[in-house]
Amino acid sequence: FFFSSRRRHTRFKCDWSSDVCSSDLLAGWIASPANPLTARVFVNRIWQQHFGEGLVRSSDNFGLLGEQPTHPELLDAMALKLADRGWSLKRLHRSLLLSSTYRMSTTYNDAAFQSDPDNRLWWRYPRRRLEAESIRDAILAVGGDLDLKMGGSLLPTPNRQYVTSTANVNPAIYESARRTLYLPVVRSALYEVLQAFDFAEPSVMSGKRDSTTVAPQALFMMNSSIVAQQSRRLAEDLLRRTDLDDARRVRIAYIRAYGREPRDEEINRSLAFITRYTEMATQQASGASNADAIRTQAWQGLCRAMMADRKSTRLNSSHT
Repeated sequence: FFFSSRRRHTRFKCDWSSDVCSSDLLAGWIASPANPLTARVFVNRIWQQHFGEGLVRSSDNFGLLGEQPTHPELLDAMALKLADRGWSLKRLHRSLLLSSTYRMSTTYNDAAFQSDPDNRLWWRYPRRRLEAESIRDAILAVGGDLDLKMGGSLLPTPNRQYVTSTANVNPAIYESARRTLYLPVVRSALYEVLQAFDFAEPSVMSGKRDSTTVAPQALFMMNSSIVAQQSRRLAEDLLRRTDLDDARRVRIAYIRAYGREPRDEEINRSLAFITRYTEMATQQASGASNADAIRTQAWQGLCRAMMADRKSTRLNSSHT
């Protein structure tokens, strides 16, 4: 067996019929300083995680048929630092998150776009959608229900027991408020939220997920039970604050949903929506209808619209 890196051609030769060769030797070669490929692949995946694309865009293929790195010197420098620092992921993440590249805005520049339409030279931070797990976690966090407890499993099936078909997975498991990381992934019973937002096919390896924009995603955000439930939780939480006026409630809703203060025109549009919704619901309701219930419905409608807006599922998107 021969394993060669792309540049230095460092090789590991092993005769598996010999007692000298073992998986320990192979593991030692993979992590050896003489093999630069492991560190390069590693830092490229971490870069891809934070920026949406790797320095080598074919993250599954560092061979001759793969793409060339856009910044080979940077890739090598990060790979060497990773190995020299004892393969510390914390230090690698910190160096990327504190970099000027990561802290750039997503602002469009026509001159830069004409020269580099694919943003391979990183002249701005790329706009990209959150992954399926982060979208679900964000919905639960905005509603105030996200359970941040760490560890454990929600799958009741004993370890190494064969799991197949929807009969082996109780749908109630997916109603948990735990982070999506802890939800079971069963190939024949994949959670609907994950299916809607391009979760990777569990039965095959995938170095990079697709990121589509299709109508069913918008319909899901408007009609799904999880969004309806969490938007109502947010509305009830806002109305429970008797020390706030409606403008302050809108501000808090924007901060929880988008992580920023609303502009004046956004506050005015939100208040106009609440007023119009309340008037129409009151006209359509019977005389015995509860004014508080109508008001809660109006605020739930606003909160649901905010959750369904593209800004809630985009990373570093503009405010427009």
